[in-house]
Amino acid sequence: MKMNWLKVFLSFCSPLLFSVASIEAQEIASVAHRFVEREDMAEYIKREQDYWKPIAEKAIEEGRMSVWSVWQRIGGFNMDEEPNILIYAEFDKTSDLELYGSGAPAWKKVFPDKKFSDISVRDLFEAKAYLYQKPLVNMVSEGSVEIPEIIRINFAKAPGTLSEYLRLENEVWGPFIAGQIEKGSTNIASWYLGQVIEPAGSERPYDAVTVDGFRSLAEALDPRFDEGIEMPDLSEFGKVHKKVKRHLYRLVAHAR
Repeated sequence: MKMNWLKVFLSFCSPLLFSVASIEAQEIASVAHRFVEREDMAEYIKREQDYWKPIAEKAIEEGRMSVWSVWQRIGGFNMDEEPNILIYAEFDKTSDLELYGSGAPAWKKVFPDKKFSDISVRDLFEAKAYLYQKPLVNMVSEGSVEIPEIIRINFAKAPGTLSEYLRLENEVWGPFIAGQIEKGSTNIASWYLGQVIEPAGSERPYDAVTVDGFRSLAEALDPRFDEGIEMPDLSEFGKVHKKVKRHLYRLVAHAR
């Protein structure tokens, strides 16, 4: 089985209490959750693909961004209310994120003859959440796999135990799944681990995410490992976190 991929997401650690300023030299990502009405979805996706993807590619070419992708949610409950679009943008350091969008409008460099109203999506969505997160493992950014067509995002809550939970993901599951992807002994094509930095507080619905990438919806609905694979000991995971929800998304556009 030929490997293929992704990356996408989050967590936060109350004992460590990170701030955006404290991670200035580290990678950082912004994650926007949006709701788009059904009647506006086709136009919204068209503008992301036709306009905002080239703008992101220009930013990456200039070194102001490293990864950009747009995802549309597949299925779920409360589909007329919950976020159905996710936009992920990754930066090599916090200062790049702070500088992005400053100075002359980036879109004008790519579409000098357009009005902003021609390319804007502002009137087509409702903002639901905007997060800063720390990418801890991102196989796509590392270049070891290709971006997948489908992702399964697992949202985890780990109050008071986040650092231990992230350690287990990093040291137990991470090396295992990376090895299986490399060998082609699973239909999972990529893996991502992320920690939410901001917003913080006890009311935050989740602290971290893992993201499994797949080549198709069929594979995402039926993740598999080859027979005879010896699984790692996962008994400690349940003691330090709780999976609060899981969503599927399909790739709409990406640049890197």
